[in-house]
Amino acid sequence: MRRPTRALIPFWLALAGLAVAPRLAAAQGDSLDLPGALALARARSPALSGANAAVESAEGHLVAARSSRWARVSADALYLRFQDPPGLAFGGLGALAPIPENGYYLQLGVQQPLYTGGRVANAVRAAQWGTRGSQATRRQAEVELTAAVAHAHDAALLAQALLGVAEEGSAVLDSAAAQARTRLSAGTTDRLDVLRAETRLGSAKADVRRARGDLAGARERLAALIGLDPAAVPPVAGELEPIPVALDSAAVAGLLAGARHGRPDLDAFDAAARGAEAAAAAARASLRPTVSLFVNGLVTRPELVTGRTEWSSNLYGGVVVRWPVFDFGAAAGQSTAARADAARLRAEALQVTNDAVAGVLDQARDLARAVEDVAEGRENVDRAEQALGLAQQRYAEGVGIQLEVLEAESDLVRTRADLLRATHAQRSASVELRRLTGQPADGALLAPAQQEGDR
Repeated sequence: MRRPTRALIPFWLALAGLAVAPRLAAAQGDSLDLPGALALARARSPALSGANAAVESAEGHLVAARSSRWARVSADALYLRFQDPPGLAFGGLGALAPIPENGYYLQLGVQQPLYTGGRVANAVRAAQWGTRGSQATRRQAEVELTAAVAHAHDAALLAQALLGVAEEGSAVLDSAAAQARTRLSAGTTDRLDVLRAETRLGSAKADVRRARGDLAGARERLAALIGLDPAAVPPVAGELEPIPVALDSAAVAGLLAGARHGRPDLDAFDAAARGAEAAAAAARASLRPTVSLFVNGLVTRPELVTGRTEWSSNLYGGVVVRWPVFDFGAAAGQSTAARADAARLRAEALQVTNDAVAGVLDQARDLARAVEDVAEGRENVDRAEQALGLAQQRYAEGVGIQLEVLEAESDLVRTRADLLRATHAQRSASVELRRLTGQPADGALLAPAQQEGDR
């Protein structure tokens, strides 16, 4: 793949800015939805910036490694002055001064490697794998970042929904306490009902205050994660609704395939191991002979042979053969260390794979359980709402007691909170399944292998 020229870089940066700008404006406006939060994280996250810098560094090493294949051109200039140059006197025959008082030497040399025994080829191969590994690490950083943002956004939605439940419960209890005071004034109830209602109301108000604090904390954590000022983060937008998903045996098999083969970090481990193997081969090649062709041009004053004070030029060239015969075990040690690094990386990749497979199985169970919990939670909320309505009606008609109303309201708050937590658990498991299979939070849930098989 050809890299864009430097002249096109400002164009691509401007195009990227146009794509992200609407999301940034939306995020800094009235609300922050999940797509906007993910867009902000991708644009501002220091983790992704660092990963991008690592890719650029690896590409620079690759360019440097490839340059070793080509000729090296060097230029040297030397001015040499002797205060009292040595000479030989021959009486009447004169004197000989082989070293001039002022000497000027200019040299231009070209050296082209012809054979390096595999040093350059393996160094280039190691750099290529390093570039691929850094690119895979960058993709994994995006996977981890988007998962963290999705979890944080869902946590804020959960805190916001729980605050709504707490406020509704507090409103019901406030109405119950007012009704109890009215009935006490009318002499149709006793002081105990008022005390019960006001006690429950006080606890409900404390729950509201705690829920507000939880929401503020969740929003601040989300803001810090995506690069916004925690003190000025906009409200989160969206509903904490279940994500429609059905996992049968084929879907789970596809997720397991993604955990084994679709994760960018596994690609990074493989690239690093292959790079280490290439480095081992380069170390072994350092004991092989190298052959280079050189051509040098030399310009001097005075002339080298006659010693005349005038400029002269000479052109010479040849073939250089170098053979490191003995290095006291340096090459063998470097090769052994590189091979050991490759073995360690493959072992770590196997451990990561096993952990990901176990995580997929665990999250698939959590997702299936959460789906059932959501379905049952909806039924419980319906029953609790009906029970509260009946208890309020019975109490208003004087055939029921206030304790029934308070208990029914408590059941409704609990069932609504349980439904919200079950929904959050279902969404959380969905995000984790994407992360464990190497997909970003807004990517496809099924593994790439399974998606291709379904076409």
